[in-house]
Amino acid sequence: MKILVTPRSFKNSVNDEAREKLERFAEVKAVRPEKPFTEDELIALLDGCDGYVAGLDNVTAKVIENCPQLKVISRWGVGYDKVDTAAASKAGITVTYTPGVMAVSVAELALGLMLDCARRITVQDGQVRGGAWAPINGMELFGKTVGIIGYGAIGKQLGRLTNGIGMTTYAYDPFMNEAYAKEHNVLAADIDFIVRNCDIVSVHVPYMESTKNIISRERIFSMKDGAILINAARGGLVDEAAAAEALQSGKLAAAAFDAFEQEPLKDSPLLTAPNAILLPHTGSHTVDATKRMGMLAVDNVIRELSGTDCGYRVK
Repeated sequence: MKILVTPRSFKNSVNDEAREKLERFAEVKAVRPEKPFTEDELIALLDGCDGYVAGLDNVTAKVIENCPQLKVISRWGVGYDKVDTAAASKAGITVTYTPGVMAVSVAELALGLMLDCARRITVQDGQVRGGAWAPINGMELFGKTVGIIGYGAIGKQLGRLTNGIGMTTYAYDPFMNEAYAKEHNVLAADIDFIVRNCDIVSVHVPYMESTKNIISRERIFSMKDGAILINAARGGLVDEAAAAEALQSGKLAAAAFDAFEQEPLKDSPLLTAPNAILLPHTGSHTVDATKRMGMLAVDNVIRELSGTDCGYRVK
């Protein structure tokens, strides 16, 4: 039995336990890509493989159709929009993912970005390094309102953090558990209420056709003057050109992005927008989350190839 593994962090020492576990189970072909593989490169790498622990590669219908031996695609991460799940289902290939393992890491990053935007930490650091010494008046988060769009594992964790520093927290989710929200002092609201009324809006929904540009131009320009926008989820959820325009005009006080429609980020108006913090999709990149994610991704592929439902199949 052979398994291809492409996540870049698989060979890091933090994943020694997961790697050793997988190597005891099957022959492992671990490749550390500099960028996502093309379809043809991936087809060649998957030749003869029964399992695939997938990083950020686009697993298209063409890839799936040309890998008849493949039985399981285990996504190293919570998102699976880069896998053509319909084609996989048609081919009888099980797709799994690793929900929840990065919730703390991403929620803490989102909170950090809120603090950075509110106090202009990155901006002032750059100014000091450039020889300037002119403190900027920011704003406190205590007593402000935050709207969390997507109240899943990450949204719930973020709500606990924002409540903990004295913010009033609203949340939207299409499958909102209002009893849970109420128990944790989170106010259920719809998206338009959140974007119109909250000082900070933080996006934490998965990317799919129904959520594409969920933070549209119209919604961005309906936000409060001087509001802050955070996207630490997936690219394509926010109209990036509209966000850049809102930053240029001063409509938005600041914005932070850890995910973009095109990655790596190139030729984006966000690159020249003022008060924009741009990160390289780093939300899950903590030692703790990497270790949890690696172990669960490996457990998923081992269980499925052993004939057991791992419990984390993409439906």
